[in-house]
Amino acid sequence: MTPKTPHEIVGGVNRKEGWAIDMAWKFNEALVNKLISSFLGHTPFNQDLARDVLEILVTTKDHLPSLDHIRRFLNQVTINVCRDQRKKMNTQENHEGSLIYHFRSMEEDDIEIAEATAYQQMLIRRKIAKIPGKSGRVFHLQFIEKMSESEIALQLNISEKTVLNHLSAAYTFLRMDRKETQRRYAYPLIILLLIYLYETL
Repeated sequence: MTPKTPHEIVGGVNRKEGWAIDMAWKFNEALVNKLISSFLGHTPFNQDLARDVLEILVTTKDHLPSLDHIRRFLNQVTINVCRDQRKKMNTQENHEGSLIYHFRSMEEDDIEIAEATAYQQMLIRRKIAKIPGKSGRVFHLQFIEKMSESEIALQLNISEKTVLNHLSAAYTFLRMDRKETQRRYAYPLIILLLIYLYETL
């Protein structure tokens, strides 16, 4: 191929001739890649961004009167492409940071809910463990093991009516235990209230 003069290359670039654009790109490709690396570092997007710059050179309607104008045009296009990419990267990082914070908050909430649930279950098990005799066993099988009256009767070799009697006795015990607990804590509070009223009057 006969060597082309700068004037011929510039004319070919403005006429969008493939050979001229290839030559102009070869003259400037190293500069474009260096500029991209200085802006963004070595990222997986560098080659794609360089192709974006080349595509803008191919599609631009600007008239570029000299090789120096082409170089400056590619330089400015590269800067603009890098700025856009940096904005995208920052937006993505902020979005990912928000997602991570959101998921961590959800995890913390889940942990707190699990801990509260476990504590409540522990209290319930303690209450059930206090129910005396077979009534406690029947209550445990129904509310912890989730067994029906007929399944409990079969397992303990008793009638379903006996199962219901044990459940009734367990409920009665729990109601009495709750009243006893309330009374145990209510008396000290009443005494403290009376002391406070006596001292303030």
